[in-house]
Amino acid sequence: MKNTAVIKIALFGEDASSDRRRQIDDAVSDALRQAELGKWFGSGSMVTAAPNYNIEYEIANDSQALVLVRDMLRSLQVGPTSEILLEGGRRYNVYDDSWTDLGPRPPSPEVQHPIADELAAMSGGEFLNHLKKITDDARKQYGKP
Repeated sequence: MKNTAVIKIALFGEDASSDRRRQIDDAVSDALRQAELGKWFGSGSMVTAAPNYNIEYEIANDSQALVLVRDMLRSLQVGPTSEILLEGGRRYNVYDDSWTDLGPRPPSPEVQHPIADELAAMSGGEFLNHLKKITDDARKQYGKP
């Protein structure tokens, strides 16, 4: 393909589950391949920041592929927060017919992990003793392995 670009689909929540993203990826990949507008390029999950999962495609025609992908995502009834991401930081909501660029994604909020913070404050010996206590408690409750 000449003059290629990368288009991403940003999935959140249930759409980011393994079965659902496979369904979405297969349908979009097939549609792009049949229209000779692109192919699967990559994918990955974001554990700590939104979106929860991205699927990437290499496309030959930005505008035609964009419409094809949007229409396919709508037919699959993806969630209302699903987005199409283009190079240059352009973000579009799948269900917004105005094609309004959503602009940069706001930073993800800091997630509080009180147990992780407590464990991080422990010395190596304290942490090892903590793990031994958890193991001993589990053996008492569930029996020895």
